[in-house]
Amino acid sequence: MQKQKNDFQPTMTRNNIIIGGMVLLVLVFTGILPAFIELVVGLVVGAIALVVGLGVGAIGLVVGLFVGFIGLVFGLAPILIPAAIIYYLVRDNNSEKRKNDYI
Repeated sequence: MQKQKNDFQPTMTRNNIIIGGMVLLVLVFTGILPAFIELVVGLVVGAIALVVGLGVGAIGLVVGLFVGFIGLVFGLAPILIPAAIIYYLVRDNNSEKRKNDYI
């Protein structure tokens, strides 16, 4: 650890404590300290709400996509099922691949 250039060692004296208390009282009575505390609390609560909101939003997005996919499948079922039946009926049963299907 490097030594400070001016060798200044601050010491806690009675005068420093009194001046610090006076500054604290001035900040409290003028409303500056409560405003700073309110800003810090608002920042912390806002950050927590942001994290929770993004997490819940991501879960909601995944659930919404899954439910939308299920809805798409059920919505297209009246079209896809008859199309699959028609394809099965009109496919080429006499091809080389299908020759041994009915043995």
